Amino acid sequence: MLKLVYQLFLITGLQATILNKSRSDHREYKHFKLSNDLEVILINDLDADKAAASLDVNVGSVAELTNYPAGTAHFLEHMLFMGSEKFPNETDYKNFITNAGGKANAYTSNTDTNYHFDVKSDALEGALDRFSQFFIAPLMKEDAVEREMKAVDSEYTMSLQNDMWRNDALFNYLSHPDSNQHRFRCGNIDTLKVDKIVENLKDFHKEFYSANIMKLVVSSKHSLEQMEKWAIQYF
Repeated sequence: MLKLVYQLFLITGLQATILNKSRSDHREYKHFKLSNDLEVILINDLDADKAAASLDVNVGSVAELTNYPAGTAHFLEHMLFMGSEKFPNETDYKNFITNAGGKANAYTSNTDTNYHFDVKSDALEGALDRFSQFFIAPLMKEDAVEREMKAVDSEYTMSLQNDMWRNDALFNYLSHPDSNQHRFRCGNIDTLKVDKIVENLKDFHKEFYSANIMKLVVSSKHSLEQMEKWAIQYF
């Protein structure tokens, strides 16, 4: 399920307006743009055992080059899971997804930040409601900053012995010093524990998390019409 959602996300990344599918593909699709310019692909799959969604923001660590500490994009990705104005309990989203038999995750690259989840079908609306608030009104509370900063630092520490990440770090180091690739992307305590880090996170969210550079894919047994209503209502 999530593999299909990722594949469709890649299509939206290319801003495709026509979806071609094989003759053996029984799924139904709909592609449209919301009034705020967020592009959406819906997938009706009657055989799916779960519902899933993926939202990609076309901004990543390269956007830190001018005014933000290294790792800000990745740190913001973590902080968006920690509660919103509508759902202020920082465990609400994770608990809802887990109780709905699903899982959720996210990742940050040089140019994109992607958030995704899957749940049982009857929990899709509740998941979309909570998920959308990441991008509308995240709290980014001061008391969560220290904990999530340590989580980012832990990811960095674990990557030190991972050959894939070591190769990536070497490639970044060897790239031209003036290129966007020549940078430290993950972030750690040393780069993120700076004055006004919360203000930095809020400024980054306000500056770059814009609907016109977001792409959303939703897949479930629900009708295209029902999923379209939810996309309009929550996003």
